[in-house]
Amino acid sequence: MLLLLIACLSPVEPAMASAGPCMFEASTKTYKSCAHASMGQCHHYSSTCEPTGDCMLDPSDGIYKTCAHSSMGQCHHYGASCEPADDCMYEVSTQTYKSCAHSSMGQCHHYSSTCEPK
Repeated sequence: MLLLLIACLSPVEPAMASAGPCMFEASTKTYKSCAHASMGQCHHYSSTCEPTGDCMLDPSDGIYKTCAHSSMGQCHHYGASCEPADDCMYEVSTQTYKSCAHSSMGQCHHYSSTCEPK
């Protein structure tokens, strides 16, 4: 009986929640993990993150560029223009992530449906 009681009181590791997508937050100009994303927007941001790959949105001009040095969700040294591998790009005018049907030089020239970056 005592053994059963000890087994029941042993700590149990909580299940790790999977991290949400790393999304650009316009108000802080940083990338943050999103706990709840839908329709191309984040409804609950958490900690800072860096997107997969080295392609980040430069908030000063709205162009995606390679990032040579990033930390705390921001790029500190931008390089040449690039496009995210998954074609899911942040449309600055609507503050929404959308699939890009035609992109070049770090900009999308034709958006389609909403998406969440991978």
